[in-house]
Amino acid sequence: MQINNIRFKNLSEQEKGQFEKYLDSKLPRIEEYARKFDGDTIKFFVEAEKFATKSAYKVKFEFEAPKIYLVVSEDDHTINEAVDLALDKLITRMKKEMKSWKKNMDKEIRRQVK
Repeated sequence: MQINNIRFKNLSEQEKGQFEKYLDSKLPRIEEYARKFDGDTIKFFVEAEKFATKSAYKVKFEFEAPKIYLVVSEDDHTINEAVDLALDKLITRMKKEMKSWKKNMDKEIRRQVK
């Protein structure tokens, strides 16, 4: 899976590099669920922000595929923790959406069989 766009706000070059490296190591977790969709139709946007007034970071993920659009964000004192928390939230929501999607498909198949 490819990241379509990464936006940074108030991050130094060193923090940007650290963020990109850490995110690359975590992408396989999302790819496991993204494989269920056509790879050409998936859009994945990432935003990382360092708060100017306090020592904290915000990470936001947007995942778009046919019939699914998810936006999650998390704040934390370290950028790695913010990434982990946002990824956990995104994966939980993806599982929930896929379960709902599968359930609706099963209902549709049963209707067609009757």
